[in-house]
Amino acid sequence: MSKTKKDILWYGALLLLLLLAIITSMSFGSYEDLTLSKSMRIMAYDMGLTSKADFLPLDYNVFFNIRFPRIVMGIIVGGALAMSGAVMQGLFRNPLADPSLIGVSTGASTTVSLGIIFGASTWFPYEFLNYYSLNFMAFVGALTVMIIALLIAGGKNTISLDTLLLTGIALNAIAASITGLMIFMSEEQQLRDINFWMLGSLGGASWEMIVGMMPFAIIPCFLLAFKGSVLNLISIGEENAYYSGINVDRQKLFLVLLTTLAVGACVSVSGSIGFVGLVVPHLIRLIKGNNYKLLLISSALLGAILILISDTLSRTIIAPAELPIGIITSLCGGPFFIWLIARQKKSKSIRS
Repeated sequence: MSKTKKDILWYGALLLLLLLAIITSMSFGSYEDLTLSKSMRIMAYDMGLTSKADFLPLDYNVFFNIRFPRIVMGIIVGGALAMSGAVMQGLFRNPLADPSLIGVSTGASTTVSLGIIFGASTWFPYEFLNYYSLNFMAFVGALTVMIIALLIAGGKNTISLDTLLLTGIALNAIAASITGLMIFMSEEQQLRDINFWMLGSLGGASWEMIVGMMPFAIIPCFLLAFKGSVLNLISIGEENAYYSGINVDRQKLFLVLLTTLAVGACVSVSGSIGFVGLVVPHLIRLIKGNNYKLLLISSALLGAILILISDTLSRTIIAPAELPIGIITSLCGGPFFIWLIARQKKSKSIRS
């Protein structure tokens, strides 16, 4: 079988798994009366395929205003986080890299904790703006950390990845300490809000949020999907990429900016969801290798699958209550990463 046919079958398998994850997410939730068959009937009615409305108004509202927005947001967030993780690993040539490496997620969490403590929901003159105040602050926090990191790491027409990495570590520490101070100052409800945000959730999904974050998540991911060849060259060395005719510094800046926009948009609506950007690209590498032309899109699809499955578990395990989705992804991602480290250590000992 040719490589092209194998790749087509691979993408087909991922799309099938994504469809199954969507079906599973549509079928389960704290509102048990909304089954898969009823969800399909609602969709058929809304698309004009049938005129028989054999469902309750409550079923319709739960599906279109709660469950379906969560599915759409989960696909966008999971895909963007996983693709961003793959980009970071290729850019830094480091398998431990992920979107939080330069402090984007931590910066967002810090500004959100500041907003919760100091009442950001009352800062704006219009109520609908106050509703999105924390989302706005998260996005601003992510962009602020990225700009500071680039200003420090950037020289005259160049960006030092080593300096960017070290700056990210320092900014992560500073942001984490500010968040810790906010937690120390918080009251009980504020503490719960901060912790729930830091662990991530799709519980606040709405069509308004999706429309607001889509340009900042989907457009960067669309552009990143065409950077596989560039990342293939950068991942084997900047000098090789330079002699291949690539403006390495311009591409590094472009990749960092797009990744920050995508991650900032995701964190602004879902909070910090760990391990997706770290684990998913590794899993793809184990199966399909290091070709970023395949790795980027595959990571996006598998990331969407992982988030949908995790979200379904988070809202059904202790229903009607809801677990933060970050707990599920960390419980799944942590053991997998330990296994991955042990596997790599074993393979190195065999080769030596």
